[in-house]
Amino acid sequence: MNKKTRLGQIVALLSSSALLAFSISPNEAISQTTSSFEISQRTGPNRGWVRCSVTGLQRGQLAVRNEPAGPAIVGLDNGNTVLGFMGSGTFIVKNNVVWNMVKVIQGPNSRVNNREGWVNSDYLDCDLQSL
Repeated sequence: MNKKTRLGQIVALLSSSALLAFSISPNEAISQTTSSFEISQRTGPNRGWVRCSVTGLQRGQLAVRNEPAGPAIVGLDNGNTVLGFMGSGTFIVKNNVVWNMVKVIQGPNSRVNNREGWVNSDYLDCDLQSL
């Protein structure tokens, strides 16, 4: 079985009225804050960093942000490598986008490497075998 997946496939927004369909495991919980939803890991082994590649960009760069939907701090290109964190508070739906916390491993230049922030998870292809 292929354990690679786009993190954005975890959540599908069905309407603008915040009706959400989630595909999560039984040991995860969903909590709603004022303007976002959070998927949190309760317990279990599926926690920690997983290797992800940036993919699917048609133009420009994938913005890494200090907070979901915040201003961009650095940009990533297709083929760059990040670690996506799978654990409590690491997926947030804000402005109809699933955001994931990442750490840049191999960015477009050395100044970007080791930066941490939030990215649109639609552009991450992650290897979940390490979980």
